[in-house]
Amino acid sequence: MVKTNVKKVKRVEVAAVSNRTPVQIRSLEGIISGIPDRTTAVVTVSRTLIHSKYRKRIIRSAKYHAHIPEGVKAILGSKVRIFASRPRSRTKRWLIRST
Repeated sequence: MVKTNVKKVKRVEVAAVSNRTPVQIRSLEGIISGIPDRTTAVVTVSRTLIHSKYRKRIIRSAKYHAHIPEGVKAILGSKVRIFASRPRSRTKRWLIRST
């Protein structure tokens, strides 16, 4: 009888996975600081960070142009959540989904 060095490999059944995997969409929360057009809102997003040397809190803010879809009421000064979307114009890359 001849011994061979053949390893037994376990067969693993892989469940059928759909072609589309869930993707996490970027979202930010901010305050509407301007409405230059009926379909556009300027949303100011603030974030707090701590200085690495002095350990002081610093507030940084950025302004994003977001699209206002039909059915969503955008009021100046209201808190909104914006989500990344396809480019709608040269500056608009975000979409308001909830106020």
